[in-house]
Amino acid sequence: MPMFCLLANAVVAVAVSLTAWVCIPGGTWHPDEQVVRAAASRLKQAVEKRAMHVRASLPDWSEYTFQYQGQMFHGKKVLYVNAYCRSLVPSGVKLKQHTTEQFVTVNDGGTCYFQAYYDPAAKKYLLVGFGGPVPGPASQPGT
Repeated sequence: MPMFCLLANAVVAVAVSLTAWVCIPGGTWHPDEQVVRAAASRLKQAVEKRAMHVRASLPDWSEYTFQYQGQMFHGKKVLYVNAYCRSLVPSGVKLKQHTTEQFVTVNDGGTCYFQAYYDPAAKKYLLVGFGGPVPGPASQPGT
């Protein structure tokens, strides 16, 4: 894992009191700790707003693990956030390997699984989508 991811996770845990944020290597750019901290501080409100819109309830926020990576969308830098409830990970899954090396992907699970795209320039979330069967936007921006 790149040193940057390790450093960013330590800073985020202190700055926003979230220890469940995991940097996934790769992507097209490397967000600094200020971007991750800003995204983390705005995420709960964006997810709660989306849940209200689709009339869904959320699990306790402490249940989530948040994975992130710097990506591009229409030439714009975005922070991709993938979140899942630790309590719903199937037994036998090597969680540490999956959470630090690749995104945990689930095609169901309702509000226990969601993806979000944060625009650091605008300082807002562009999209929040839940896993099925909760209705929500497409899993990728613009699709």
